[in-house]
Amino acid sequence: MSNAELIEFYTTKRLNGMDFSIMRKDMERKEVEPSIIKEVIWEIDHQMLILPKIEKEYNTAKWVYSLSIVFLIIPTLFLVYLLVDGEELNTRMFLIVPIQLIAFYTAKTKFKRAKFNRDRKGL
Repeated sequence: MSNAELIEFYTTKRLNGMDFSIMRKDMERKEVEPSIIKEVIWEIDHQMLILPKIEKEYNTAKWVYSLSIVFLIIPTLFLVYLLVDGEELNTRMFLIVPIQLIAFYTAKTKFKRAKFNRDRKGL
């Protein structure tokens, strides 16, 4: 069996409840090389633990990024409306702009990092 076939076979076994020590003994019984056993066990563990965490982080970052865009656009449109209207313009309202930009930049950075990790699959 190739590495990919071993990984697929033992991943289904792991999903059915087989323990890693039993998998290791089974592969040793089938006379699989120790380096391949180690690689197969690592890949199964990676698929079971790391990849779902990375996907969850990516989805969270995507939602925060989307909300930051909304937080950036809506108050800005309100400020533009007040500038055009010209009645009772309060300069304290302009303090929201740096806060918007910081929130947007932070969310954008987090989204890029999560996308990078997702594309690399945590490696």
